[in-house]
Amino acid sequence: MVLRRRVAITGLGVLSPIGIDKEELQKNLIAGKSGIKPITRFDTSPYSCKLAGEIRDFDPLNYMSEREANRTERCTQFALAAAQMAMKDAGMTEKDVAPEKTATSFGTTIGGVGFLFDQYQNFIKKGPLSVHPYTSSITYPNALSSHVAIAWNAQGPSKTFSSACTSSFDAISYGFDLIKAGKAEVILAGGSEALLFPMFFVSISLSKILSERAQDKGGTPRPFDAQRDGTILSEGAGVLVLEDYRRAMVRSAKIYAEVMGYGFSCDAYRIRAPHPEARGIREAIQRALLSSEINPEKIDYIQAHGTGTKIGDVLETQAIKEIFGQHAYRVKVSAIKSMLGHLMGASGAVELCASLICLSAGMVPPTINYEHRDPHCDLDYVPNMARRAKVDYFMSNCFGFGGKNGVLILRNLKS
Repeated sequence: MVLRRRVAITGLGVLSPIGIDKEELQKNLIAGKSGIKPITRFDTSPYSCKLAGEIRDFDPLNYMSEREANRTERCTQFALAAAQMAMKDAGMTEKDVAPEKTATSFGTTIGGVGFLFDQYQNFIKKGPLSVHPYTSSITYPNALSSHVAIAWNAQGPSKTFSSACTSSFDAISYGFDLIKAGKAEVILAGGSEALLFPMFFVSISLSKILSERAQDKGGTPRPFDAQRDGTILSEGAGVLVLEDYRRAMVRSAKIYAEVMGYGFSCDAYRIRAPHPEARGIREAIQRALLSSEINPEKIDYIQAHGTGTKIGDVLETQAIKEIFGQHAYRVKVSAIKSMLGHLMGASGAVELCASLICLSAGMVPPTINYEHRDPHCDLDYVPNMARRAKVDYFMSNCFGFGGKNGVLILRNLKS
């Protein structure tokens, strides 16, 4: 008989613009609070967009030694902090870790490029000897998974994925596969992003995907709203403890959800434009449902990608309606980016943590800033106020540049 392994989520750790611990995040999500404010990290006078979701008052020394802080940059520090929170939430210490059966799997779009940019500036202005001696190891994308592995003596596989906005979903699905295959029992999986620095910000700004409601603090982005005009960049990290279900039951761990399956696809169309018929989105959803052996009618809630861009929100809505049929109008759909902004490669993990934190309280998070109905976006987007609801199965969407599409299906065990 082939053993059918199941994958549980037993711990969550998250740093977001509206909370750097689980309790604060839950309170602000249910209240529909926005974390979008004027940028303080650099001068925004040259840019039409002046808003972001910053992590404010983050002190890495609350989570690591001064020596470790000096050998890591902001993106890795976020990952280390979120991993520490997740393991504490899962009720695990280093003594509970079987090194060879514990793995790390992280996603990021740009990793430590912001730190590299600063060091290049030092190199140009002050000369070679001003460059940080650990620049190379600090800025490698694999720094995230490597540092977390070292912190927790995780000697199993250690991977970092960089696939635009689906990066952290790639990391979570890899961890899911490791447990299903019996190659690991515990995975620290998630994503981290620290992309609020001038060079990256101006690039995204020039691409015309950012909202230009410069003085509209908290009133943008507006996913699925008829007056939406773009997304807002943010920073942060989300880490989930994935655990063999039997192991979690043996130690009487609390279980947030069971990961049922996933689906990925590529539009193979354009780098910065989704396929105009939502081909890839539709395919990813179908693959996720097939992988999970779940009928569309069982899905009670969809955590949408919902960026607030004109075309993206329409195509996501279109794909949902094509797959779910009339059931699409009964499903609750949330765009958490309306509160958090867009964390790029970390968005999937952070938003999944956010959904699970709300669902654990029996609430579905809202889509805030929703005021004007778009006839092309006509689903139940849980506008402006969180809603009490029973959710058994839910779907989480994440799409990115290059036509990357990722979808996870989960069974909520806290309903």
